[in-house]
Amino acid sequence: MARRAQDPKCAVRRSAVTALSALGTVSVPPAGPTASLLAQRAADSSRAVRRAALAALGSFASREGGAWSRAWVVAAWPRACDTEASVAAQVLSDFTTIVIDRVLSNFQDDTLWQLIEDADQPSSDMGKYMQKICALLAKEKKLPRKLVTNLEHAITKTSRRGPWILLAYVAPYCAEHITHKPVADRWNKLKNNNKGE
Repeated sequence: MARRAQDPKCAVRRSAVTALSALGTVSVPPAGPTASLLAQRAADSSRAVRRAALAALGSFASREGGAWSRAWVVAAWPRACDTEASVAAQVLSDFTTIVIDRVLSNFQDDTLWQLIEDADQPSSDMGKYMQKICALLAKEKKLPRKLVTNLEHAITKTSRRGPWILLAYVAPYCAEHITHKPVADRWNKLKNNNKGE
């Protein structure tokens, strides 16, 4: 499969990636080499191969998390800037499933917050891509009010940075939904706690 995914013919590469994704419906392979292969194909010259690789990465990340989610962030988020609209749309769809829907269903998901925190490092461009993804989702009106509400709840219930990071990226597009007092109160409390350290 790996050899076919490197084939000079894009139809063969796409078929190999699609077959790998289909095999994953039975049993998701360990992330390692398979994730690396899909990440390479996510930057393929062929739009169809890029989409197939991104769909596979998104599917594995949403089902398995862990190393698959980290591989998905690194390979998929930059594709939000892809010149091909269908490729960028795949990224937005997977971001909605893997990030937004998880915030909507369980705002105390520590693995999600860890993923966001790991992605938003000063030495990485992933924050820039997360900002682009949030802007595109806002343009499509896919940042629901409940997202902001759940981020506010997460901020008051956990000391994790992840909810703050995601709120910072969605806030420019959802400012009218933010309840400023609880957010400001929590911020001031955290600030005061840090001064005492």
